[in-house]
Amino acid sequence: MGRLIITSVRNEAPFLLEWLAWHRHVGFDQFLIYSNDCTDGTDRMLARLDALGLISWQPNDGAHDGKPQTVALNRAVAHPLYRGAEWALHIDADEFVMVRCGQGRLDDLLAAVPEANMISLSWRNFGASGVKTYSPGLLTQTFTWCSPRYLLQPWQLTGIKTLHRPLGHWGRIGPHRPFRLQTDKRNINWVGGSGQPYPERFLVRGWRVEPGHFGDALAQINHYPLKSQESFLVKCDRGYAQKTDAKLGYAYWCLRNINFEQDHEIDPYLPHLHAARTALLADPELRALQQQAEDWHRAKAQSLKETEEGKGLWAAIDSYKPTGSYTLTQSAGRDVYAFTMPEVPDQLEQR
Repeated sequence: MGRLIITSVRNEAPFLLEWLAWHRHVGFDQFLIYSNDCTDGTDRMLARLDALGLISWQPNDGAHDGKPQTVALNRAVAHPLYRGAEWALHIDADEFVMVRCGQGRLDDLLAAVPEANMISLSWRNFGASGVKTYSPGLLTQTFTWCSPRYLLQPWQLTGIKTLHRPLGHWGRIGPHRPFRLQTDKRNINWVGGSGQPYPERFLVRGWRVEPGHFGDALAQINHYPLKSQESFLVKCDRGYAQKTDAKLGYAYWCLRNINFEQDHEIDPYLPHLHAARTALLADPELRALQQQAEDWHRAKAQSLKETEEGKGLWAAIDSYKPTGSYTLTQSAGRDVYAFTMPEVPDQLEQR
């Protein structure tokens, strides 16, 4: 007990039950979920899941100074679920932990690195896979085209997410890893997704995979930041989780819609995922909320396509064809890739 996932969500109702079902299947048993400013029924779904004892829902509306995720994570580090957790992980609702060893369960990952108390998993980013229209179903089954396993550029796609033992070692949680070390550094045993030691400098800063530190033999994070073109319009209307005053749009799409090859590693687990999601939908109230969320999402996408801004964004992403190229190099004896775009869209997000 005490394998905790923390997340902060806004308007994720159509996809939330798949995400929850997957991580319950993997082996997480506690979920601390913050939500802010939802209009698609996410709050009602979270309230029901909380009432069923499946999650702990923490409303996070109001005074978050435009940074709801930061406020949520600052609250989470003081929450009893976090302080009492054996393991904790912050991920977003479009990120799925993919264990690549044993039977694909969290126990298999932990058994592979028994001395570790920090395990950083690297992203594998899944593009839109040519899907234009939103439709209900498993996004993990629909979106299979993705970036190369070892991608150095663009840097926005090289993030990590860090499973860790709380143990009072860290003063705060960031989106990608804990920060503010509160203990002797010798108490930290930090490894990557292949069990390789992480550099000591990560004790201070760092949230991206660097040359020589790739690792996904044991586990990775399947990241689905775009989904369909219609769902992307809805995401742009919602905005960033970290900064509500920052807009995302065409540049975000260009950087992340990399459909280099297909990844079907999750396929053998899809029957388990489908069964777990179906079990959640056996609750009549959740089933009704799921249907309402799907209807809202579909209607919202259609309404956005009828606005001037939406028409322009749709035309841009619909006609987008990658003009860049992949460069293959060697790092630490491994083939690594960089995707470069000669015509970079304006206003690429900075971080």
